[in-house]
Amino acid sequence: MISDQPLKLLFNCSHNTCRNILSEAFTRHIAGDFTDEASAGSNPVGNALKVHWGLPDPSQVVGTNPDIDKAFDHVVGIIQVRIHELLTQPLLKASTNQLARIFKDIGERY
Repeated sequence: MISDQPLKLLFNCSHNTCRNILSEAFTRHIAGDFTDEASAGSNPVGNALKVHWGLPDPSQVVGTNPDIDKAFDHVVGIIQVRIHELLTQPLLKASTNQLARIFKDIGERY
């Protein structure tokens, strides 16, 4: 996938909660022009490599405000680590199979 175009990332989230928006925002913040990212809600359209990075849903936490804040902080921390790791990989030179493996490995490690 050698290209001078930005890497296109489309984040989707089951139940259309906040994880896709958090992922998009953080990626946009740290990746700059390297990526072209968007949030797809829960029903992405188009032909894309689909990979799964399971995350707990902090919007489902019931408890005190500090409990809810802690749940969101936890998910944001995971997203940050995964995106940082993703951006260290040779993504623009990777084949589709290599990309799938990179995403899978990161999701399993963090």
